[in-house]
Amino acid sequence: MRSEELNADLIGVGGGRSRLATPALVIDLDLLEDNIAHMAAHAGANGIALRPHAKTHKCSQIAKLQIAAGAPGVCVASSAKPKRSQRRVSIRSSSLRPWSPIAQSRALSLSIQKSAN
Repeated sequence: MRSEELNADLIGVGGGRSRLATPALVIDLDLLEDNIAHMAAHAGANGIALRPHAKTHKCSQIAKLQIAAGAPGVCVASSAKPKRSQRRVSIRSSSLRPWSPIAQSRALSLSIQKSAN
């Protein structure tokens, strides 16, 4: 069974949250979409290219929503973080080495904290 199907029968069921197989990410989708739209509008009105940091949600579906709302990509701190579906990735790292294979298939924006090589 796929993880997104694990608790599907509990959606909209009274008391369903107490019966969730955990860990489970529970999101108010309307509120999430409103927050993403609000941040995108604020960034756009102020000439900011907002690149949300993926560690706040660690969810490729949320990253896709943020990119669809106008984010030029997402920011990650580890080469293990970007998913195959995330094509535009901004990173903060201390070394370029772990990013070399990833750069073959994505547009990367690098911010090197301290070059070790």
